[in-house]
Amino acid sequence: MSTLGKTTILALSAVIGSGAQAGPGPAVPLPASQLRHLVHEGHAGATKASGTVDAVDAAKRKITLSHGAIKSLGWPAMTMDFAVDKGVDLSTIKTGTKVNFTLVRGADGQWVVDTLKPQ
Repeated sequence: MSTLGKTTILALSAVIGSGAQAGPGPAVPLPASQLRHLVHEGHAGATKASGTVDAVDAAKRKITLSHGAIKSLGWPAMTMDFAVDKGVDLSTIKTGTKVNFTLVRGADGQWVVDTLKPQ
């Protein structure tokens, strides 16, 4: 890779890592709590899927979902446990409910349920 390419990547990494927003006026860093929500339903990086709730643990913010194939991730249909974002209301979600959900990468690299809506 050329020196210019390496410099460009380093510069972009610094901007992205700072959490700065593009737009008119000076760049303003975002609080860490808002950074992950830049990638949510309808944005690049988010993955939409549907499935059935097999178990919910609201206290631990965990859910077990049997989902269909998720082509964008190369996953076959299967049952998985997921962490659930604190912004998702689990109080009305019951075992057996068919849901549409959105997955995003959490800070630890694991997939996290970012939106969850009964069908």
